[in-house]
Amino acid sequence: MNFKQFKELYDQNLNNVANECKAFPWDNKYAYSTWLANTHYYAKETPRMLSLSASVMPEKNRAVCYRFIRHACEEMGHEKQIERDLKFLGYKLNDLPITNEMKMCHRSLSYWGQLSENAIGFMGWVVLVEGLAVEAGEHVYNQIIKHYSPKAANFLKSHSDEDPDHINKAFMVLKQLDVVDLEVIADSINMYSHQYISFLNSAKSKIQAISKEAS
Repeated sequence: MNFKQFKELYDQNLNNVANECKAFPWDNKYAYSTWLANTHYYAKETPRMLSLSASVMPEKNRAVCYRFIRHACEEMGHEKQIERDLKFLGYKLNDLPITNEMKMCHRSLSYWGQLSENAIGFMGWVVLVEGLAVEAGEHVYNQIIKHYSPKAANFLKSHSDEDPDHINKAFMVLKQLDVVDLEVIADSINMYSHQYISFLNSAKSKIQAISKEAS
């Protein structure tokens, strides 16, 4: 796999996830709050997951190791933004369901911190969610401030502002990787794209079930 092929695969997966994300019922307060709670589920661990993966990164990918360490610092405290958003919306974390799909996604991230695996695979998750913030972040942010308030969009605002720079820096690193590493990341992107779409669909199913019960 050369870089052009990798980029095409990435763009296709990102487009699929972004379209599903834009179609999510952001105008439903419970739906948005459920998304926030599930995002909090992994966001609170992101700095540690990045650090763990950095600690076992192959020596040849020292640049990625350093990138992960910097990124870990940048992600610190983002879960607090989500907690402020939920408080404004009138919810507590314990009020909201964590989908099995997000639990599976979160737990799989620790896989890349094992010495027996190529930690570069964590980059698949990183470029997917940061690319998603670039492709769908503005759309979602505008939906939230339209239906609620900017006070309910602290987390979204932060990532919409910061992630364009993050994704550009990430691709500067990706261009330097060899074929084997690109294939590992490509496989990771395929997996996490599928998993994130499954999470969104699962969240929508829970919301629909609650709506039916209420009616």
